[in-house]
Order: sequence, then structure tokens, then C-alpha cells
Amino acid sequence: MTRASACATAPSAQLAADRVLVDGGGAADAVVAGYFALAGELPGGLLSPVTILVAGPGVAGRAFDGRATQPGAGAKRPRGFVDESVPMAARAAVSRAPHAVLLLQANHGRRSLKKNAAQGVALAKSAGATKRASFLDRVSEGGSVALASANDAILRVAGVFSSGLITEEDLVEARPADAPARVIDHTSSTGESMRVHLEPWAGSENGAAPELAAAHAIAAVDSRGLLVVLTSFIAAGGSPNVAQLVVPEIEIALPLVAEPVRRGKTRVAPGAIFAVQPTLAAVDCGPDLRLAVSALGGLDIEKATTAFGARPIEDGLRSIAEASSLVGVISTARDARPVAFRTQA
Repeated sequence: MTRASACATAPSAQLAADRVLVDGGGAADAVVAGYFALAGELPGGLLSPVTILVAGPGVAGRAFDGRATQPGAGAKRPRGFVDESVPMAARAAVSRAPHAVLLLQANHGRRSLKKNAAQGVALAKSAGATKRASFLDRVSEGGSVALASANDAILRVAGVFSSGLITEEDLVEARPADAPARVIDHTSSTGESMRVHLEPWAGSENGAAPELAAAHAIAAVDSRGLLVVLTSFIAAGGSPNVAQLVVPEIEIALPLVAEPVRRGKTRVAPGAIFAVQPTLAAVDCGPDLRLAVSALGGLDIEKATTAFGARPIEDGLRSIAEASSLVGVISTARDARPVAFRTQA
């Protein structure tokens, strides 16, 4: 029996998370390692928007916000485009994803960031992306300071002189947010009490477009019962392997989710956060059952809350997966195990 487990959509993230848990790391370490594995394997893995949820015994439910923001801070409004011929640079958004993951590491990590990022660095090297590997290694040692070392390279690709909107102020002010999780106390049809933790921005609208669609997820639980789950997003209808704007000095792609300025139309305000579908939930049914899940197609909160009361719990999760692929982890008094369902739609 094991008291720790991880589950991820990508095999590379799964392997990295599993290795961390086997080596005695915690759930946050496993999720950070999985995230860096994606960052090493995929050009867009590091900067794609993320949301993170943490909950567990003695830990107040908390969410970390790594969603992307609209660029253009401190700059005059450009004239704008008059047709659909918009350069990729004008769609590059400001990423807060790595900052959110660093905040997770600082608050809940039990191992060093260097160790947690090692598999991602190795994956980048094996893919021949030596510049990406070097940058990830620097980030694993220097954190936010190392991230800032790429600002000039990003501006050369997506700044105003490249028809983009990103400014130095955007990059300097890119900060993650963390907030208490939204909590729903629920009693199942069988009388079982449960506490459901959700993203606090679930269902909210902030006016920024386009909405993003989930691409990858990583969930983990450790022997202390800490639950951590992360979802990574791409532009709805897009693909992580198509139409990428890569910063050549670091071999990392920028998230193409910003709204270009169009002539004669009100622009999206700089700093506006791009909406994401709510996907994350961490559920506490007492010491005998805890779980954390990411529903990649979006989480119908009312339906999910009912599903979390089903027994066996896999039956309830399967009902969620009828409309949305789902990955997660389940922790009981006896063991911990991964769970994954793929939608048939």
C-alpha cells in the first residue's frame, strides 16, 4: 500500500511526479516537477497559463492564480489593426504561470526547486533544446530573478518594435495571486458531510477574451494528506504544437491569448486577466476519503458536488468524465491512488 500518488495527462509529467514521491517529496514537489517536465518537453509548457489548488489536513484551502494577462501597461494605445491579418506578436500575452508555480514551491515545497526541476531540464536536453534546458536550470537556481533575465529577449519578440503589445512594465509587474479557495459544505444523499474546495474565480467574468481551454493537468497527494492539483491552459480551439511564437534565446513559446488592438474598437485593458473555465476541485470527506481532480472540459460545480457523494467514488468521477476528461488522485485511510477518465464525446 502507498499513501502517496500522482496522476497527469502527459507521460513526462506523470514520470516526474512519480519519481518525486518515490524519493520522499511531497505533493507540491510532485506537481512542480510535473510542471517543469512539461516545460522541458514543450516549448509552451513554461508560460502557458495555469491555475493551482491546494488543500489538506491542517492546510486551509488555497488557490494560486497563474492566468495570463493582457499586455500594454504604461504604453499609449496603438492605432490598431483593421483586418484579420494580425501578427502573432500582437497576440502574445503576459505569463504569470511560472511565478505561480514558484509561489506554490515556496509555500508547500519540501525539496529544493533545483531537484524538482531536474527532470524538466533533462527532458529539454534530450530534445536538443539546449537553450531551454539552460534557462530552466537557471530558473531552478534563481527563481524570479532568473525569469526576469529573459525579459529583454521577450521584448525583442513581442514588444512594440515587433508589432507586439508587451512592455517592460508588463513583465516587471507580472505577479501571481493567491487567495482562499471557495468552499462549499455539502451533505450527500446518504447523509455524508463533505467540504469541497474550488477556485475562487470559478464562474466569474473579467471581461477579457478569449476564454482558454484546458490542455494538461497534474494532481498529487502525499503521505501527510496534502492535495495539490494544477491545470495548464491554451487558447480555445488552438493547439500547443501550432502557431507558436518562440523566444529564440530561451527556446520557449509565449502564450498567444492576448486580444489584439483593433482600430475603432475598445481595447481590452492592460492587466486584464484572461478567463478560464473552472476545472479544479479538492474534496474532504474526512480521514477516510479525500480527493483532488481536474476536469479538463470544465467543472459543472452543481453536478460535480453531487458526484463527489457517490460510492464508490470512481462511479461519481466517471459521471463527471461523461462530459469532460478527468485526472486526479484519491486518498483513503488505507492507501492513495490515481484516477483518470477520458471522455467519449
